[in-house]
Amino acid sequence: MNAGLADAQALIQRCSEVDAPGEVGQALFGVLRNYGAKSLVLADWMGETVRHFTLEGPDGWYDYYFKHDLRRGNPVFRNLRRRSTGFVWSEIDDRCAGDQRWFDALDEFEMPDGMSVPSHGPNGQLGWISFTAERIELSPLERQAISLAGLALHDRLRMLAGAVGKPVHLSERERDCLGFVAQGKSDWEISVILSISQSTVHTHVENAKRKLGARTRAQAVARFMCQGFA
Repeated sequence: MNAGLADAQALIQRCSEVDAPGEVGQALFGVLRNYGAKSLVLADWMGETVRHFTLEGPDGWYDYYFKHDLRRGNPVFRNLRRRSTGFVWSEIDDRCAGDQRWFDALDEFEMPDGMSVPSHGPNGQLGWISFTAERIELSPLERQAISLAGLALHDRLRMLAGAVGKPVHLSERERDCLGFVAQGKSDWEISVILSISQSTVHTHVENAKRKLGARTRAQAVARFMCQGFA
């Protein structure tokens, strides 16, 4: 098991020990502070309705955010919609002139960078975690851990809200294949390890994705971990 996967499991375990949506966010913020986090949003969006589970941050930040309606013309929201994995804000490559007021506001509160993890649910539902920091200095494994944990924790929130059904049953081979996907193995590498064809590995992973209701392999791994398989 790689370090990123182990870190994600530890984070998921800590946040799974609480039973209220707000407490999930508080537990997550406590962990992300180790990465320099200064604020945290844990929320979802369906249609025009935004539901905030957690808003943590410096004094005055959210008053300023809502007063100046920083959701509009926000490059983070634009990228949350089109991405399926976590991303760092300073690396956003589709900036436009209207984005500058967002980054100016972040500079004013001395948290010029951040990271977001989108979680795409059924019927167009979009969940996300976003946290800010003075700078984001994360290794690839740390990014992996935060991204996997973010996906899993949104499933946890949906479960607490009664929006997620009972745990699904995966076959032994589906669990094996998804477990190796979680470790970063390719279909070919998994086929060698399990002595089965590459196409069979792909089929098992796709079946697992379908059963878990996941759009991507990363989301399938997160749900796999959240249900205690990994």
